[in-house]
Amino acid sequence: MTCRSLAVFAAGCIAALVAGCATGTSESTTPPSMAKIQNIKTLDQCRQILKTENDEVVRRVAFRKLLFNQETTDEAISLGLNDKDAKIRASAIYELYVQDGVKAFPQLKAMLDDPSPEVGLVLAEIGRSLPERKQAVAFLQELIVKNKSADVRRNASQAIGFAFYRENIAYSMNLVHDHEITLVKSIELPFDGWKFMTDTSNTGHLDSNQWYRADLDDSQWSPIAINNTWEEQGFATYDGFAWYRFKFTLPEKIDGAATELCFGAVDECAWVWLNDSYIGQHDEGPNGWKTPFKLDITKEVKWGAENVLVVRVEDTEGAGGIWKPVTVEVVK
Repeated sequence: MTCRSLAVFAAGCIAALVAGCATGTSESTTPPSMAKIQNIKTLDQCRQILKTENDEVVRRVAFRKLLFNQETTDEAISLGLNDKDAKIRASAIYELYVQDGVKAFPQLKAMLDDPSPEVGLVLAEIGRSLPERKQAVAFLQELIVKNKSADVRRNASQAIGFAFYRENIAYSMNLVHDHEITLVKSIELPFDGWKFMTDTSNTGHLDSNQWYRADLDDSQWSPIAINNTWEEQGFATYDGFAWYRFKFTLPEKIDGAATELCFGAVDECAWVWLNDSYIGQHDEGPNGWKTPFKLDITKEVKWGAENVLVVRVEDTEGAGGIWKPVTVEVVK
């Protein structure tokens, strides 16, 4: 019922419950946390510690003692799901799923409102292992919307089938270069002429659609301009995923060390393809809405020919879309 990655993550959560517990040779050298831990003798003490203690290490040890006692496992899970410590909540969720499987789904679904990355990562792996595919996809899509952690959202997206991820450090942003980077040429893409489609079901990336394909028929897509939000162009109430497509022709090759695709800002997150190749992502959650970013396209760009740029955008609240200019820059 659970996958290996869920078990590995949960093992890390449980290990963290006792992190920082060092042994001492005498009372004078024993850390305060260890002194309190050594005084835990009964289950009632564990319950009281979870209610009143502020020391994270002590609280996690007390929770662990309740959790791994057969008589109090259910009680520990119940207490842990509502604990103030995200690592305890994450461990409680894992143990609940191990114990009850899909019977625990209503409780697991309720935990989607938990904003912590620790809980989100466990829920992403649980979603990956749910046996009913439709239920799993809906569960993971809700997690993507509600949890703002980039790691959680990436794991959940990959579990759904969004297998696109690439570390792409633009030449001009690579700190290993020990020389000055010079801009040779900047070509700003037109604001008009883009195509747009909302993706309410978050399925545009799946094999059944493949909206990132360069040869996709986008004749039924809506016209849209960049350098402005989609709310101001007829999609005033829409939050969620949407796709932009744009075709542009570049002049003959311009000499330089690298070619970069530069976005002034995308509200909020972006995943980018060029000429059928996945280039990279800007996935910092809602905080990334005004952050410029660059992606290296040296190998994928076509000089003296037509290029097809595709951008998948997610906006969870407020304004959304490619609201700043996009440029192709040659640097050396």
